[in-house]
Amino acid sequence: MSPPSAERRRQASLLYLSIALVALTLLAKIGGTIWINGRFEELKTEHGYVGNDHPETWPIPRKTVLMGFQNPNHFRLDAEDGILEWKAMIPGGDGIIHLGAHHQPYGISMFHQLRCLDVIRGETVRDRSDGDNISELGRHCLNYIRQMVMCRGDLELESFQFASHKNPIDLFGVYECKDWEGVYTLVKKNQEIQKNRLRARG
Repeated sequence: MSPPSAERRRQASLLYLSIALVALTLLAKIGGTIWINGRFEELKTEHGYVGNDHPETWPIPRKTVLMGFQNPNHFRLDAEDGILEWKAMIPGGDGIIHLGAHHQPYGISMFHQLRCLDVIRGETVRDRSDGDNISELGRHCLNYIRQMVMCRGDLELESFQFASHKNPIDLFGVYECKDWEGVYTLVKKNQEIQKNRLRARG
């Protein structure tokens, strides 16, 4: 039997190299799939809500709603009914929810912002005849609202009519918003569950 020619040896080497490359590709795919599935399992794992083990945002479903911009007669700055309306925007008086198996308390940024607007409202109308300046809380709230406005970065276009017009910006558009009523509903439900839990414990 004659020895294989150089061409046959070259073809055999290419075949073995191809088989080795296919095997390596399959191993890489299998390893990658196992790693990705492991990551998905980690992501699906429930948070413990202890220490830093919590999501950045409250994972609740929220639909999109439309809101027309308006200047209502509600939420007046210094009238008694307006003050009560501002206070009523924070469910339970503090907007606190309890999450996880250990019922850890958490605030929600939306209610922090609304509470800060109420603080700014109070600072705006309070008597300063004694020369009293804005409070530390008022300064905190103004800065917090500034940061949240910049953070959210609302890109809604507001029609600019012309500079000499008494109201150059058309404010009466319709905004596409996240459903705030859904947040209120789930916060109140969470707070009711917490009240019942504490009541059952005596």
